[in-house]
Amino acid sequence: MSQIFENCRSKGACDYKFDEEYYEDIIYNNFAKDVQVNTEIYEPVVQNVEDHATKNIHKFQSKVKKDNASLIFDETSLKEAKVLGQVDCKFIAAIMKKRSGAKEAGEYLILFDQHAVSERIRLERNLADYLNEEQWVSVEVENIILKMSNDQILYLHNYKDKFTQLGLQWTINDKEVNVHSIPEAILGKNPREVEKVIKAVRNLIIEEINIMKLQKGCLSFYPKSIMDLVFSEACRYAIKFGDQLSKNDCIELLNALSNCKTPFQCAHGRPVMAVIMDIKVENRDYKINMTKLKKFKRVQ
Repeated sequence: MSQIFENCRSKGACDYKFDEEYYEDIIYNNFAKDVQVNTEIYEPVVQNVEDHATKNIHKFQSKVKKDNASLIFDETSLKEAKVLGQVDCKFIAAIMKKRSGAKEAGEYLILFDQHAVSERIRLERNLADYLNEEQWVSVEVENIILKMSNDQILYLHNYKDKFTQLGLQWTINDKEVNVHSIPEAILGKNPREVEKVIKAVRNLIIEEINIMKLQKGCLSFYPKSIMDLVFSEACRYAIKFGDQLSKNDCIELLNALSNCKTPFQCAHGRPVMAVIMDIKVENRDYKINMTKLKKFKRVQ
């Protein structure tokens, strides 16, 4: 006889009736029950890390929420920040105070993303060079010839003054547009490839025409076609993770950041800093127990 059927006939090996219950759910139910029991017996007990390593961080976060997010920093906080130095060639550690006029004074340990800080500084400096009041600075280029539709050429003709604010100068010859000047921001501090420049100019014209159609002739003064290049340039030539900085370099970066119009966001809108913990100064008086000290000398 097969060993399988002998096992099924033995007591405890198979506790179901082979001919009646084989196609029912009892086999699965018994199996599931055994699995559940074994799981309860051998279930591992995992220690909650939050109760230990992150205890103080959670306390700080709870405190911020309780204070209705009153932890606010401003330009003065940056100017008065005490720079500690670089951390892991990635961050700038500093101690900062809350915004002046806050109800409760306090100092906090802050880590600044050195790339984000440098990126913000470069962005605002570049924009200051690329913009002249209410007009983008224009630079002359060799003729860029663009083939445009009749509708697009009509918009260029009718809204020439508005396109001039973007730094564009051109002449029209049949269905071709000969561009003589473009925004300096498209060319960049480190001149880009000719193909990228031509593509950016075409995208700028098409983008502005589409906006004018939707907004009845209104112009977008910060078009995506230009701003994407400005953001990219600031990011590409900013300080990177892994670049070593001296303490003086860190101080100069934070001083420059404090003069920015939007100092707490990088070029892409992400925060440049993170609050690690609040710093509490504890005054502890240490007293020497002379009696114990004398006994200690006698023992020696």
